[in-house]
Amino acid sequence: MATALHLVNLHSSNVGNGALMLGTERLLREDWGVAWNFDRIAWDDFTFGRTPWDAAFVDAANQRDLLLINGAVTFNGRAYLKHTGSRLDLPLPLWRDLRVPILCYGLSHRHWPGSTYHNLDALKTWLTEMEARPNFILGLRNDGTLAWLRNLTGLPLTRAIEIVDPAMFVPIADTPLPDEEPHVILALNDEDSASRFPTPEHRSAFLTDLAAPLSLLLEQRNLRLKIALHYFDDFRATADLIDRLPPRFAHQRVSTFGPVAGTGAPAFYAHYPRARAVIAMRVHSMSPALGLGCPVLTLTTQPRLENFLADIGVPHVAMPVGDQFEDPAEIHKRLEALLDAPGNPVNGLDLAQLRQRVRKTNLHLKETLAL
Repeated sequence: MATALHLVNLHSSNVGNGALMLGTERLLREDWGVAWNFDRIAWDDFTFGRTPWDAAFVDAANQRDLLLINGAVTFNGRAYLKHTGSRLDLPLPLWRDLRVPILCYGLSHRHWPGSTYHNLDALKTWLTEMEARPNFILGLRNDGTLAWLRNLTGLPLTRAIEIVDPAMFVPIADTPLPDEEPHVILALNDEDSASRFPTPEHRSAFLTDLAAPLSLLLEQRNLRLKIALHYFDDFRATADLIDRLPPRFAHQRVSTFGPVAGTGAPAFYAHYPRARAVIAMRVHSMSPALGLGCPVLTLTTQPRLENFLADIGVPHVAMPVGDQFEDPAEIHKRLEALLDAPGNPVNGLDLAQLRQRVRKTNLHLKETLAL
């Protein structure tokens, strides 16, 4: 039995963190052929100041065979991250005390264009020192984070590698769900709304342009709409979208599920394969849905969603939103095509080939870290 200290957003109410945690643990257990025990420690407790970054963390890590750092958003440029310029804000002298192999498994970024990346020098110093460690692997999510980080820092990061988003492989519960009428799932994203949309008017126009084709779909296909609430921000967008639907649809043909804690991810994502199609704005609506074989249309407001889809070979799944839809009817056409596509539920994605790619990467990581 090998043991890893697994740094995860353990108490988060954003279910995507659960998909990352459980998908990572599933992949490494399956691919490494080792009976791993993952001792989870709450990264979010460090982020919110409930637990200090101190020698106790170092001691806990050094008592295990591996320090596994989950693939959450890590590089966000917050002003209070003074030690490393990242959410891994352990002071640099304490990083030097870590003797255990360290694996960052799919770290990502969320930093809006035009905003300041605070503590950039600290980030450069930390990355430079970590790159020099023989038992450290900087695994970055396959959403353009590596190219973005190189551009931000000017560092070559020659030892960094890209990891397929582990949330694609979230395990789902086999508990039966009630029989439901045919439906589509919609996952809105109102997080960082002021940065996601240039103005409140642009956000309003987007929701109006989305409500019209959804109404057509519910009417013409006699479908229901299930809205997946991944986090509390999504309530705002959901309420505003509902206001734009005909009242009879809002009252009779719309339901919601979530939010749930990350540990509830298997039950949450069990809803996804039952849908006729998934309309995703959130990263961790999109990638788990694709991994579960769902027909997916992704409404993108960040390049990292498009980068991910291009990397796994399905760039056509993306529909950039921009300021607003250029043609509000386009989403209706795309969804009609998705619902009518015969026998190709995963948008042309070769899941078996992708899984083999992931397995090869994981075996390479095991060999590199001498685990």
